[in-house]
Amino acid sequence: MVLNQAATDAIQQLLASRGYAPDELLFQGQRGPITVPYVNRLVKQWCKNVVLKGNYGSHTLRKTWGYWQCKGNNALVPVLMEAFGHATQMQALDYLGIEEKEIHKLYFYEI
Repeated sequence: MVLNQAATDAIQQLLASRGYAPDELLFQGQRGPITVPYVNRLVKQWCKNVVLKGNYGSHTLRKTWGYWQCKGNNALVPVLMEAFGHATQMQALDYLGIEEKEIHKLYFYEI
């Protein structure tokens, strides 16, 4: 797993403040390790709590990360393809919710 510096710093602060043992789980649920289905339920509950309409879950977090890497950080689609394990650029663009009309707008920009 790769973490950015802000995440690494936050985790190091947490470890220092709570005296974690090296073999102890950093994040765990009430019944043990956090699982993908558990995170999925959490995301759904959070969205319900703020009355956010739509079908959101743990996978939404991954897609949102990719979308903002592309839109906010200008990550290249081939790099995101590799990160997501997608076989084609069209698959990655579809996954990220980037529509054909956005691609066509590129042709109107002057260089």
